[in-house]
Amino acid sequence: MDISKRRRTILALLLGSIFGLAARADWLVTKDGSRLELKGPYKVDGKRVVFTLVDGKLSSLRADQVDLAASARETEKAAKASSGEEKQAQAAVAEAPEKPRRSFTDKDFSHPAEAKEGDAAPSEAVVDTPPAAASAVDVIVWRQAVDPGRNRVDVSGTLRNGGQNLAAAIQLEVRLVDHEGKALATQLASVTTPRLAPGETTDFRTTFPQIVNFESVKFDVKATEFKVQPSPQDKAKEPPPDASDGGGR
Repeated sequence: MDISKRRRTILALLLGSIFGLAARADWLVTKDGSRLELKGPYKVDGKRVVFTLVDGKLSSLRADQVDLAASARETEKAAKASSGEEKQAQAAVAEAPEKPRRSFTDKDFSHPAEAKEGDAAPSEAVVDTPPAAASAVDVIVWRQAVDPGRNRVDVSGTLRNGGQNLAAAIQLEVRLVDHEGKALATQLASVTTPRLAPGETTDFRTTFPQIVNFESVKFDVKATEFKVQPSPQDKAKEPPPDASDGGGR
């Protein structure tokens, strides 16, 4: 790469860094030590904290699950670090020498040869877009209790987060269906904990009145998943890198 191309590359990277820093995200810290990177600031709305994820999805958590003081400190810390990096990038751009100007004519550019009859047509790359991943939260055990005397059905069980992300705003829809698969009734179950870390479980329960005859029970779980950054305690538990290949010869 010649000097002029190298300078153009450096300037592009520095300018991209400046714009990226200007659009930095705030941070939200939960009371279990997890940190969520946000797109823009969060907002405390009554008993909930409303925020936008970096992918643009609007989400919320209960206010008692969020450490607002730690969130403010983490956001301020990130802002100071970004400000220092931005000043360095701006200084580097200001000190970069102006690239020489040159006039170009049509002769300076190569032109593709016209396709001739019989030439093979250029191939087109086909990219398959994978379907959206289903929620990792699922029902791992459930039970039903039919009470003809009270003319009702109680459905209860346990949910588990089998994924690697934090699952919040968990909702479980329970349906009673007949032998043809048609829904007889649908209810939102009461979930003990609507927020699960990877591997955690929680119980659920719901009651269907005026129904005792049905064929089976169906479940539909919905949850908002967050990619969380490991807490400092988790990082401290990580084993040191393998230094077996770093010995001198």
